[in-house]
Order: sequence, then structure tokens, then C-alpha cells
Amino acid sequence: MMIFDEALPTGLLANTAAALGLSLGNHVPGLIGPDVTDFDGALHKGITAVPIPVLAVDGDTLKSLYRIAMKESKELLVIGFSTTAQQCHSYDMYCERIMQKSGNELDYLGLCFYGPKKIVNRLCGQLKLLR
Repeated sequence: MMIFDEALPTGLLANTAAALGLSLGNHVPGLIGPDVTDFDGALHKGITAVPIPVLAVDGDTLKSLYRIAMKESKELLVIGFSTTAQQCHSYDMYCERIMQKSGNELDYLGLCFYGPKKIVNRLCGQLKLLR
């Protein structure tokens, strides 16, 4: 499940979704289905084998959800994309800046949760779809 700050402009929302999707694909083996060939013989690269609901909340709720999710369960994969990450021009810069901040100082543009459906639904079941 992906949750975004509903106030994000389209370009920043798309960038955040791309970053979270790449991170999710890296951390969950088997999430991407195999390549498939169409009737004409053209190869189509594998895409996600599971649905990914996309939800929207305000920035304060994102921050709160991150904190709650991190305490929820070791079975839950939690990926956050923060303003700190978005403002960095290299991964080294991101690492340097993130190590200098406490969790309370981070503002999230988006989150991705992956894990047991019961846990994800408890965290996000009342949230609205991104429109």
C-alpha cells in the first residue's frame, strides 16, 4: 500500500511513487511477475504481481502513520520517502543528512507498507483513495 501527502503537486507525487516503488521491488523478492510474450511474439517485462492501493492523507497524518507503523510489527515492511530524501542530489548526500536528523524532524511525502493484510488494513483501512 502506498500513501501520499494529498497536497503534493503531480510531479513530486510521481517522483515519490517511483522512489517508493523501486524500494519496494528491491526489498520484496517475487513481487515482480515474470516476463510474458504477447500473441505477436513481443516480450513484455514483468510488472507487479500484487495490487498496490494508492491512498492520500495530510502531511501530519503521514508522519504519525510512519511512527505507528514502525512500532506495529516486525512483519511489516515500512518505507518512507521524506523531504530530506527528495532534496538530496546523491545517495551519499541523503545518508549524510538523514544521519544528522532525528525521526521527529522528518516530514514524509509518501509511505509504502507491505506485509500481513490484517496489519496493513488496521493502519490504512480508513484512509481515502488518492484522486
